[in-house]
Amino acid sequence: MKRPERNSEQGLYALIAVAAVVVIYLVAFVVQNSTRVPVSFVAFETDAPLIGVILLSVLAGTVIGVGVGRLADRRRRRRQARSGTANGPTAAS
Repeated sequence: MKRPERNSEQGLYALIAVAAVVVIYLVAFVVQNSTRVPVSFVAFETDAPLIGVILLSVLAGTVIGVGVGRLADRRRRRRQARSGTANGPTAAS
Protein backbone atom coordinates (compact mmCIF):
# COMPACT_ATOMS: atom_id res chain seq x y z
CA MET A 1 0.00 0.00 0.00
CA LYS A 2 1.38 3.39 -0.97
CA ARG A 3 1.74 6.04 1.74
CA PRO A 4 0.24 9.46 1.00
CA GLU A 5 2.61 12.24 0.16
CA ARG A 6 4.02 14.26 3.05
CA ASN A 7 2.53 17.54 1.78
CA SER A 8 -1.02 16.17 1.80
CA GLU A 9 -0.53 14.88 5.36
CA GLN A 10 0.72 18.28 6.51
CA GLY A 11 -2.22 19.98 4.81
CA LEU A 12 -4.62 17.63 6.56
CA TYR A 13 -3.04 18.33 9.95
CA ALA A 14 -3.18 22.08 9.29
CA LEU A 15 -6.86 21.81 8.35
CA ILE A 16 -7.61 19.84 11.53
CA ALA A 17 -5.73 22.43 13.64
CA VAL A 18 -7.66 25.33 12.07
CA ALA A 19 -10.97 23.50 12.54
CA ALA A 20 -10.11 22.83 16.21
CA VAL A 21 -9.31 26.51 16.80
CA VAL A 22 -12.59 27.57 15.16
CA VAL A 23 -14.60 25.09 17.25
CA ILE A 24 -12.89 26.25 20.47
CA TYR A 25 -13.60 29.88 19.55
CA LEU A 26 -17.26 29.13 18.81
CA VAL A 27 -17.71 27.27 22.10
CA ALA A 28 -16.13 30.19 23.98
CA PHE A 29 -18.38 32.61 22.07
CA VAL A 30 -21.51 30.66 23.04
CA VAL A 31 -20.45 30.39 26.69
CA GLN A 32 -19.65 34.12 26.91
CA ASN A 33 -23.00 35.06 25.35
CA SER A 34 -25.29 32.66 27.21
CA THR A 35 -26.55 35.24 29.71
CA ARG A 36 -30.21 36.16 29.44
CA VAL A 37 -31.07 39.61 28.13
CA PRO A 38 -34.39 41.44 27.89
CA VAL A 39 -35.83 41.49 24.36
CA SER A 40 -38.70 43.82 23.47
CA PHE A 41 -40.97 42.89 20.59
CA VAL A 42 -43.90 44.96 19.35
CA ALA A 43 -46.54 43.08 21.32
CA PHE A 44 -44.56 41.63 24.26
CA GLU A 45 -41.28 41.54 26.15
CA THR A 46 -39.25 38.49 27.18
CA ASP A 47 -35.85 37.38 28.43
CA ALA A 48 -33.78 35.25 26.05
CA PRO A 49 -30.18 34.01 25.91
CA LEU A 50 -28.00 36.52 24.08
CA ILE A 51 -26.57 33.83 21.78
CA GLY A 52 -30.12 32.97 20.70
CA VAL A 53 -30.88 36.59 19.91
CA ILE A 54 -27.64 36.88 17.92
CA LEU A 55 -28.27 33.70 15.93
CA LEU A 56 -31.92 34.58 15.29
CA SER A 57 -30.87 38.01 14.02
CA VAL A 58 -28.25 36.50 11.70
CA LEU A 59 -30.78 33.98 10.39
CA ALA A 60 -33.44 36.65 9.81
CA GLY A 61 -30.93 38.90 8.04
CA THR A 62 -29.80 36.07 5.80
CA VAL A 63 -33.35 35.08 4.86
CA ILE A 64 -34.32 38.69 4.14
CA GLY A 65 -31.12 39.29 2.13
CA VAL A 66 -31.57 36.18 0.00
CA GLY A 67 -35.25 36.99 -0.55
CA VAL A 68 -34.57 40.58 -1.63
CA GLY A 69 -31.74 39.38 -3.88
CA ARG A 70 -33.99 36.86 -5.60
CA LEU A 71 -36.74 39.43 -6.10
CA ALA A 72 -34.25 41.86 -7.63
CA ASP A 73 -32.86 39.12 -9.89
CA ARG A 74 -36.35 38.11 -11.01
CA ARG A 75 -37.23 41.76 -11.74
CA ARG A 76 -33.98 42.21 -13.71
CA ARG A 77 -34.64 39.07 -15.78
CA ARG A 78 -38.18 40.20 -16.60
CA ARG A 79 -36.87 43.59 -17.70
CA GLN A 80 -34.25 41.93 -19.92
CA ALA A 81 -36.83 39.57 -21.43
CA ARG A 82 -39.10 42.50 -22.30
CA SER A 83 -36.29 44.47 -23.91
CA GLY A 84 -34.95 41.45 -25.81
CA THR A 85 -31.48 41.55 -24.26
CA ALA A 86 -31.75 38.31 -22.27
CA ASN A 87 -29.67 36.29 -24.75
CA GLY A 88 -27.15 38.91 -25.78
CA PRO A 89 -27.14 40.79 -29.09
CA THR A 90 -29.76 39.86 -31.65
CA ALA A 91 -29.11 38.96 -35.29
CA ALA A 92 -30.32 42.41 -36.37
CA SER A 93 -27.48 44.19 -34.55
